[in-house]
Amino acid sequence: MIIGSAKGGVTLPNKNNLSVAVGGGGGAPAGTIDGAGLQAYYKFNESSGNVINQADQVTNNDTNGADLVVNNGGDADHIVYEGSTDTPANLPDVIRWNSTSTTDGGYADANGAASLWNFLKYGDGDVNIAFTVCFWGKFSALTNNTMLMTTTNNSRSSPWIGWNLKFYGSKFYSQINVGDAGGTGNESVVYANNFSNVLADGSFHFYSLTYDQTLGSANYKIKRDNANLLTKNKTAISPVSGNTTEPLCFGHQMAGSETYIPPDYSIASLSLWSRILTDDEITEMYADGDGMQLC
Repeated sequence: MIIGSAKGGVTLPNKNNLSVAVGGGGGAPAGTIDGAGLQAYYKFNESSGNVINQADQVTNNDTNGADLVVNNGGDADHIVYEGSTDTPANLPDVIRWNSTSTTDGGYADANGAASLWNFLKYGDGDVNIAFTVCFWGKFSALTNNTMLMTTTNNSRSSPWIGWNLKFYGSKFYSQINVGDAGGTGNESVVYANNFSNVLADGSFHFYSLTYDQTLGSANYKIKRDNANLLTKNKTAISPVSGNTTEPLCFGHQMAGSETYIPPDYSIASLSLWSRILTDDEITEMYADGDGMQLC
């Protein structure tokens, strides 16, 4: 396994001994952002098979090693490899995820333990959580109460711990949850916020979400296309101990279950970090709308 930032159009073996092309579209070089805290990096540029966590190709990474298992109970006919060809200039063609309804479509689940995603939650005791999630997303339509990403089961009948990003009306609805220990439906939501109308215009837009539990206020910040959308304050509640409820579920809710599947969309260059990216780093990732690849 080779670890380190690659430059140009080099091809490196990844941890699964699969060939991974690195460098941006058109031969654009990889970025210079340090990989400290990088838990997962999914380009979605595979031509077949699972979506590989390529964080291990980035200098100083902290990869959790979890790949996204494609079609884990879903319908393979709804997964079009390299189906989106209109990605930003420095990004490769990526998978297109299609559906016919909220219970019929393609999705993926991270392999490995739920604890791999504990950086996406509210801290236990003296543990202060900080994380960043960045991705390019293209949406042509929205369906209420569908899930883009989650580490919870989103059920009010049992404890749920973790983070989710879903569609609610024409907006993203993001939560950082601590579960009710008794499972009585009285779970405490650290954040429950609607932020800005999602641009369902059939074009790619860049989203970044940063959370820093150590800040007394203004500690959850959301940007679209490198412009501030919303800043939220944390609620004064106590976290509960325990792992996130689920490993990362992508494009649906609950591992192996066809539920809450969004309408057709594409995601490119999804990175999940256990630290806050600086404004300069987010600006570099946006690259004036051209995007960048971390490796």
